[in-house]
Amino acid sequence: MSKIFKNMIPYWKSIVIIIALLFVQAWCDLALPSYTSDIIDVGIQNNGVEHIVPEALTAEAFETAELFMTDEEADLWESIYEQDGDIYRLQMTSESELNEIDDTLAVPLIMNYQMSVMEDSEVKEHVAKPTGADAGTLEKDTLLSMRDSMEDTIDTMGSSLVKSMGAAYAVSCDKAAGLDVEKIQKNYLVTAGLKMVGMALMIGIVTVLVGFFASRVGAGIGRTLREKVFKQVVGFSNAEFDRFSTASLITRSTNDIQQIQMLIVMLLRMVLYAPILAIGGVFQVMKTNVSMSWIIGLAVIIIACMVLLLFVVAMPKFKMLQKLVDKLNLVTREILTGLSVIRAFSTEKHEEKRFDDANVELTKTNLFVNRAMTFMMPVMMLVMNGVSVLIVWTGAHGISDGQMQVGDMMAFI
Repeated sequence: MSKIFKNMIPYWKSIVIIIALLFVQAWCDLALPSYTSDIIDVGIQNNGVEHIVPEALTAEAFETAELFMTDEEADLWESIYEQDGDIYRLQMTSESELNEIDDTLAVPLIMNYQMSVMEDSEVKEHVAKPTGADAGTLEKDTLLSMRDSMEDTIDTMGSSLVKSMGAAYAVSCDKAAGLDVEKIQKNYLVTAGLKMVGMALMIGIVTVLVGFFASRVGAGIGRTLREKVFKQVVGFSNAEFDRFSTASLITRSTNDIQQIQMLIVMLLRMVLYAPILAIGGVFQVMKTNVSMSWIIGLAVIIIACMVLLLFVVAMPKFKMLQKLVDKLNLVTREILTGLSVIRAFSTEKHEEKRFDDANVELTKTNLFVNRAMTFMMPVMMLVMNGVSVLIVWTGAHGISDGQMQVGDMMAFI
């Protein structure tokens, strides 16, 4: 392997380009599940509403929300909205700022939403139309005192359920303010879908480019090796020619170098990509849901044991395969070059048997190797499908407990 890497040095520029393209491919591959999750959780379940803070709400809803806020939260609430007649509209802020505002105002807004859907009409009336303590309504201090229990409840709900409830509040406010929620949802789904199509096209383009550069590197190294082997063989002494048969030299110059060329292409296209994707995948898994990361660890252990077992069984046959190809080439060359002598001594049957023995032995070894490799794919699919079932089983409990959403589970799969 060290000699192979040494021959790669002249092509370091192409290898750097391949590594950069593989990072782009990994980024696109790992981004697609996130978009799938967003389409399900945000686009379908939350009507395309991404944040807890509504885009617009009526003056009554704006004032009601403030009842559940502290003075600092009320100041923030008033600073992010601009009044337009009877409607308050959210001022344009960055995505990161909106996420921070969501975290800050989650408790009072969800508390407001829960109170608004209560079946007790008297509580709804007191909350929506406060007229002071003397009128017997719920005072703001009383409402704020309820926050402690609400915060404890929200802590047990899980972030996914909190975000879903907050989005439901935002949707109700947007509808009450006259916004076309169906249009918002449609625009979100179309935008997310176009992004996924763009990612898929990017993956296709990058895959083609990686294959192109990897093939160029492999072909270049193969050309260099053939040139070196040919020059070495031309300078052989008689003793060296006696040591290496002509058929063996032909096999080394053609089949063996072709195998090395294919190995280099596989190294640059797949082996180099595997750790990049693995590290990024682990990061995404930890980001999506830490509680189910043990499932990925279990799958990796099972697949690693299976691949190790396959290598122990098949690797000796792989090594034998090249010797058998060499042997078949030797027998074929001897028969073809000595055909006149074979006919003169009527040894056709003997030579046919020699060729048949070499051919059958190579065929049996090839069949064993191919069957072993073919066996690996259904077993891997069985493991992966079993992992998917385990994720659905575990994720269903998480969804039931409010710890995750359906989209997160799909992205995890």
